Amino acid sequence: MKSYQFRFYPTAPQAEQLAREFGCARFVWNQGLIRREYAFQQWGVSLSSAYDISSQITGLKKTGIP
Repeated sequence: MKSYQFRFYPTAPQAEQLAREFGCARFVWNQGLIRREYAFQQWGVSLSSAYDISSQITGLKKTGIP
C-alpha cells in the first residue's frame, strides 16, 4: 500500500472559494442530522439509509430551506 501527502497553498480567491464550499457541505450535513433526529423523535423512524436523506436534500435544493 502506498500513500501520498501533498501540501496545498491556495491563493486568496481559492481560499475564499474553498471556505464557501466547505460551508455548504457543512450546512447540508447538519441539515441531514437535524432531519434524522427530528424524524426519530417525532415518529420513531430511522432515516439511516442514504436514499432517505438524499431525497430530502434534493427537496431542499429545489425549494430552499423549509
